Amino acid sequence: PRHRLVQAHYLAAAFAAMPVHSDSDQDVREELLQAVGQGDFTRALDVVRRFASDGDCALLRQRLTEINSQARQGLLTVEKATALRLKLSHDILDYALPTRVQRRRTRRRLLACAFALLSCSAFGALIYHLSRKPDGPIVAAERVYLGKKIFLDWSTDYPDSVNTPNYEVCGTRLGDDGNCTQQEIATYSVRNRNFMVPRDMNNSSCWRVRRLNDDGTPATKFSAPAVVTQYASIKARQQRLCTLTVAMPDSYSRTFMDFVIADDAEKEGGRDGLEIQLVNELARQVSPSTCKNAFEVTVLRMPWADVLRATGRGEVDIGIGSITALADREATYSIRFSLPYFFTTMALLTSRPVEKDIDLGNYLDTHTVGIQNGSSHHMFLDTHFAEHRKRMVFYAQIELAIQAMLGPESPVDAIITDEAYAYGHARVHGLSPDCVVVPNLPETLSHLASQPYGAAVPASDGAFLAEVDGIISQLVASGWLERATTLARTGFLESDNK
Repeated sequence: PRHRLVQAHYLAAAFAAMPVHSDSDQDVREELLQAVGQGDFTRALDVVRRFASDGDCALLRQRLTEINSQARQGLLTVEKATALRLKLSHDILDYALPTRVQRRRTRRRLLACAFALLSCSAFGALIYHLSRKPDGPIVAAERVYLGKKIFLDWSTDYPDSVNTPNYEVCGTRLGDDGNCTQQEIATYSVRNRNFMVPRDMNNSSCWRVRRLNDDGTPATKFSAPAVVTQYASIKARQQRLCTLTVAMPDSYSRTFMDFVIADDAEKEGGRDGLEIQLVNELARQVSPSTCKNAFEVTVLRMPWADVLRATGRGEVDIGIGSITALADREATYSIRFSLPYFFTTMALLTSRPVEKDIDLGNYLDTHTVGIQNGSSHHMFLDTHFAEHRKRMVFYAQIELAIQAMLGPESPVDAIITDEAYAYGHARVHGLSPDCVVVPNLPETLSHLASQPYGAAVPASDGAFLAEVDGIISQLVASGWLERATTLARTGFLESDNK
């Protein structure tokens, strides 16, 4: 049979590649020769593997084992696995060069191991290729679905028959450990290369697809699982998980809107700030009755842009962090902003007190300013003060701009940011409140400098947005906005909540 010929060929190659340096090597050579002569290919393969696992070859064997394991799991195609094995061979031969390995015996040993390892791997790959079914489809799906059906789409290199191809779609539960289980949800037989899964799962699940022959028998293996999470709405997710998941930027310093590490961290929970209080109040009011007192707030800190992306994809319930509510952001990230809970404006933060009457255009004629890249101020200045672009230095985070301004060789004279954050950073870095200046703008632009802060929610869940808007309206009516404005200008939110 073909596979026996393949076995004999590659075992013979391994046999020929094994030099004799000692009595033990001779014993291995004779044992291999005996096994091949008797047609005991299983024993012969074990002999070669045992030789390959000896001494200096342990790490090489471990890497080869990883490649073979990934190939068996379908994580690597046959072509990719073969390429990695060839790369491993190149690394072995490169390492065994006289300039790398001084001892001749060690070098010969490595070369022998290389040939033996590659013989075993090539033999295994060819036998696998002769006996396996073709690779299954590659399934593509979004990660989280809110309020819509799961759309599975897949591609395959398996040739189409004359008839419309049939596929079997199988769904299983996702275990608590994050791995796919064998507990089947449903199995569907479909035509074409897409499928809409019903939207009433309200859970995480694994979906696999395989091609069927015209007689209904499997033509390919199942694809690697596509793990998707689906809930009818944010409320449905909260009822199941009893958690309000919040995304907040990880780049903000101790400004009044973000985390405050209290002196008594255990007593205060280690977190405070107006937006933390807002989140806690939201959690208190949106808590489903089924969760009782077990409803928790989970705060995920991530880069600023990822806050909006994660919210739009439905991975979190709400995104918050002094984010300016702009219509183009809603369109770009598939989000909706709540009613504003705070208003601020553009301000200059300098390293030393300056006069309060500053015209922004005149200031940019002679001074360089630092701006956070991609911020609303970046877009504003790029649109209306483009002639001063050479006077602008952009930073990935506003904290980096402040550090640059306060450095010994400052490349910038001032930072442009929100007024609220300017006062907060001034306090954090020990600067005088007189270092914060709201510049004068042309009358036609003054209204554009106002910055409304809103909470972001997935655009697909209008009911949750209405609930958030209702809560914010209550907080604003109770004096929230006035209190926030006062704190922004007069002092940091103290840990004792005065």
